Amino acid sequence: MPDLPIGTITYMFTDVEGSTLLWQQHPDEMRAVMARHDSLLTSAVEANDGTVVRPRGEGDSIFAVFLRATDAVGAACAAQQFIFRETWPKDIAINVRMALHTGESELREHDYYGTTVNRCARLRAIAHGGQVLVSQATAQLVQDMLPEGVFLRDMGSHRLKDLQRPEQVFQLIHPELPADFPDLKSLDAHPHNLPVQLTSFIGREEEIDEVNGLLSTARLVTLLGAGGSGKTRLAQEIGASIIENYPDGVWFIGLAALSDPNMLRPHVADTFNVGEDALYGFLQGKSILLIIDNCEHLVVGAASLVHWLLACPGVTVIATTREVLNLVGERTYQVPPLPVPVQDAVQEIMAGCPSVDLFIERAQAASPAFEMTASNAVSVNQIVRRLDGIPLAIELAASRVKLLQPAEIASRLDESFKLLTGGPVDALPHHQTLERCIDWSYDMLDLEQQTLFRQLSVFRGGFTLPACCAVSGTDDEFEVLESLGQLVDKSLVRTAPFGEETRYHLLEPLRQYAAARITADEAAEAGGRHARYFRDLAEEAAPELHGPGQLEWLARLETEHDNFRAALAWCLEAGEAEIAQRTAAALYWFWIIRRHVGEGTEWLDRVLAADGGTRMSRAYALLQGGFISTMVRMDDLEGCRAQIRQARAQFAESGDAQGVQTAETYDATMLWWQRDFDASSTGFAEAQAVHRSTGFEWGNAFCGWFLGSAAWLMGDMKRAYEHYTQSLALYRRVGDLTFIAWTLLPLANISLGSGDLEQAKALYEQSLPMMADIGDRHGEGAVLLGLGMAADFWGDTDEAQRLLTDAQTSLREGGGGQGLSWPISNVLVDTRTHDLLVEATHRYQASLNLPPAEWARMVCADGEAWRARTRLDS
Repeated sequence: MPDLPIGTITYMFTDVEGSTLLWQQHPDEMRAVMARHDSLLTSAVEANDGTVVRPRGEGDSIFAVFLRATDAVGAACAAQQFIFRETWPKDIAINVRMALHTGESELREHDYYGTTVNRCARLRAIAHGGQVLVSQATAQLVQDMLPEGVFLRDMGSHRLKDLQRPEQVFQLIHPELPADFPDLKSLDAHPHNLPVQLTSFIGREEEIDEVNGLLSTARLVTLLGAGGSGKTRLAQEIGASIIENYPDGVWFIGLAALSDPNMLRPHVADTFNVGEDALYGFLQGKSILLIIDNCEHLVVGAASLVHWLLACPGVTVIATTREVLNLVGERTYQVPPLPVPVQDAVQEIMAGCPSVDLFIERAQAASPAFEMTASNAVSVNQIVRRLDGIPLAIELAASRVKLLQPAEIASRLDESFKLLTGGPVDALPHHQTLERCIDWSYDMLDLEQQTLFRQLSVFRGGFTLPACCAVSGTDDEFEVLESLGQLVDKSLVRTAPFGEETRYHLLEPLRQYAAARITADEAAEAGGRHARYFRDLAEEAAPELHGPGQLEWLARLETEHDNFRAALAWCLEAGEAEIAQRTAAALYWFWIIRRHVGEGTEWLDRVLAADGGTRMSRAYALLQGGFISTMVRMDDLEGCRAQIRQARAQFAESGDAQGVQTAETYDATMLWWQRDFDASSTGFAEAQAVHRSTGFEWGNAFCGWFLGSAAWLMGDMKRAYEHYTQSLALYRRVGDLTFIAWTLLPLANISLGSGDLEQAKALYEQSLPMMADIGDRHGEGAVLLGLGMAADFWGDTDEAQRLLTDAQTSLREGGGGQGLSWPISNVLVDTRTHDLLVEATHRYQASLNLPPAEWARMVCADGEAWRARTRLDS
């Protein structure tokens, strides 16, 4: 057996594409074929100073290592040439995919272990037969020393199925070998929202295989286990491993931040950026895997949600919870702890045990110099056995190696458990083992750190350092950072980069532990500070949503949406109506732009139903609630208008001139929705004059936009063009990207109607990327409708079909129902009266799931009818 190199080396993984099917179809011939395959690849490896580690270690694969990366490249080129030139038996196509990656790993019992080896295997998994992929680490070593005619093609950044950081991938191109292949089979080739993981995934191969087996016969698999058992990470890894089985993707939906079962469906809808009323239609006909995480605190509501989702025949669900959902067809899987070594296992046997590997890796993250040695192996064994192989407990213990030796950790754990059980740890249930381990970590904190840890339980979805300072009630950021840093060092708080700042979060079992230990007084103080901080953040954001910082603020508010929900829920429970009303009123434009209209309407209804609040907080909540409700309550526009007028009366009594003017502007929008264009134009003209006199450019532009829309819908294109053009200039000046995009759209419509197809196309194409940047799927759909109609007018039926199919998808994903009334009002469809608007909205909603060709015919017919009518009007 040859000696294997250690240190930094280059790994080569190969695999025969489709070998399982070839073995099934040609069992006799494949024995000789694979023998020849092995001989060719081994020759290529050895001729380039490489060593074969495992012939066919995984299926029909070879694993080889090289001291020099250039030798690995030479071996890959030679191997592919050998395979390509070989004459194989008829009907047996041997195509070998290969991957090269460079790094360090652990050599044990004549084999390599560790994340570097695993990453090379993951890189191979995204390749196609005949293709050689090279990691960035290897590419950097060989790029200036490649054989003549050989070069690296940059394939871009791809996430592998280990869910960790993306890998910059290169393809090795040889002049005598095929160079063009389909898209790489990475996660990026499939729709998903699986989060990037900052730590490696260790073990669980059997569990993944077993759950995948259950999913082959069931559409609902529930992963059961105590907190900290690894349910969430396992579910995510399972989703990544089978993502190619679901053409419409794998989607992770966490419920931990929610406290109200009524928010479950809106939360799922938000995942897909669709309206709640459009969710069922959106999922119909899709083949999709949903991972519904942390169901236990809303188990009845979660079960109802899953039952409703499974009515869509292409939906499959993995749920994680501590108790079964009790649904028909549910298959349950008890997530076991990680395997632990036997009591007297020696170091060599312990190596490779998942619980030990997890401890070592997390210990090295805390203290890079840590190694498992003959002297500390017994203590490491004791630690993972005492912790029953529970992943979170092991991670917490491993974080201590920065301060304590394994023997010290083991002895302290032993004493801690004896205090709880009065006997051996074997008597302790898994959930108590984790709790006691957290107890031990918690007890080692000083009083300030313990207090901060408890206070952090009020956050949902993570937090920033300024938010942490606010909730702690401490002005000294350095003092808070010191305590927070200790919580991070002890693995009680996790960090992740977010733009130019660091974001912190607690794993849900740790947050629940902290919440269980916070006193009523502490909870009231921390909850109040949390609510006030996010009220202030919402009010700071509100004016910025109409300016040049709009995209940054939208992203920030979206990131903090779970915290806003938690703050609003706390306020309603604690009787803090004023804070709730001000927060909800400040968020209404965020909810409109990001299409959370249904949820926003519900929150504004709830804060107005609460007792209390000041006259002004209620007035602004009434005003914004009435305005946002128009998009989901087309059948009750008079009720919306009454709410706005009630707000106006309160502003007038309080002498709030700005409130009065905003209410009068919004009152004119009610008339616009009702299609009373004469009255609405009068109202907008009066409001616009006031905005001009006060220098409020955004209000001036807003009124001008609606004046242009009223003129457009009444057929006065010249006046409409003038109003829209003036509004566009104002919106560009204030930097409101949303309304710039929504003003370019009607200007394009006017050009299209006048027959200036080039100008229309140019304007649509300016608007489209803006709609995408702000995340407005409705807006993208409206623009694509215009482009599709333009292509149809031009006579390019194929391009019209493509664009209108994309429009159908965007409108469906943007949310249907009455929410469609806004985009339908801004495309070439006759909506001059309220009845026509309602009819068109319902017709387009009903048609979103039509076959694309039928949908396109309907849209083109509407466009032709609109163009014919405008010609008559002119």
